[in-house]
Amino acid sequence: AITFRAMAPRHQTAEKKVYDIVKVDYQLTVPSKAFENAGFFVELLLCNTGAADLKNIGLDTTVNAEFLDSPNEIESFDLAVGECKLVSLNFKAKKSGTTAIVFNLESDSFNESIRRDIDISP
Repeated sequence: AITFRAMAPRHQTAEKKVYDIVKVDYQLTVPSKAFENAGFFVELLLCNTGAADLKNIGLDTTVNAEFLDSPNEIESFDLAVGECKLVSLNFKAKKSGTTAIVFNLESDSFNESIRRDIDISP
């Protein structure tokens, strides 16, 4: 965090915190290949390596409905400083080809989009 401090003789010291450093590290595990009409799992490990707790983190996924069924819903969650959370998502491939999965993370203090391409074989 960056804090400004103002001091003057015979006056009370005033402090103002400008912001906390937000940093989220992630590890995304996606299979290198999926198969048509079969399910597969994706795991996303999120770690709060910043200087402040993160509240109400939402995770939304965007897929091309022609190739993939949308995964299970994930409820919003909090991450304390130094805490990690493993999120497992179940997808089903519907059609062969190459498509992308976009993971959108959002909270009051950050937004992040993570895109991964996946090949689907017949």
